[in-house]
Amino acid sequence: MKPTKKIKLKNGLRLLGIDDGYFPKNTIGKVPLIGVITQGNKILEGILISQITKDGLDITKNLIKMIIQSKFYKELNVIITSGNTYGGFNPLNIIELNEETSLPVINVTRNLPREKKILMGLKNFPDGDMRYEILKKSGIYYRYRDIFYQKRGVSLREAEFILNLSIKNSKIPECVRIAHLIGKAMETGESGGKA
Repeated sequence: MKPTKKIKLKNGLRLLGIDDGYFPKNTIGKVPLIGVITQGNKILEGILISQITKDGLDITKNLIKMIIQSKFYKELNVIITSGNTYGGFNPLNIIELNEETSLPVINVTRNLPREKKILMGLKNFPDGDMRYEILKKSGIYYRYRDIFYQKRGVSLREAEFILNLSIKNSKIPECVRIAHLIGKAMETGESGGKA
């Protein structure tokens, strides 16, 4: 376990927003994973693309690899994820992501997850209990403006400074919004939909 990188709260923070690409409901196989690096909410500095398995267990490992092997890694200050399940029900472990990259992690969502719906969905998986445990590890949700977030490696004050800095054209951080638009366009030929 590496110590979390200390951040100075300033407007030029380099933020990595993560979202998955669009996939039709009955898709099997691989789903795109998109990372967008912005400086605050203003300057787009880079794009990362990888893949994960739909309904797999490889999001955490593949995301860590994508980040650490990136030429942008040393310049990054914070990772902002869009929810904690990707590619269907591929659960993200934000604790492991924080520990392995040494970067603070903020997981944002428009709505609080519905526990009953999650548990119903996990009944379709023989390892549903294990997937649920990964999700539970991410901790409690806090509210900021019109979104909810979980955090790892930052204080509440730092997390809310970062969220305030990162939000521009939407209710969600700009780096996540752009990652969503790219993911949608990769599959359908044009961007659209809410992140």
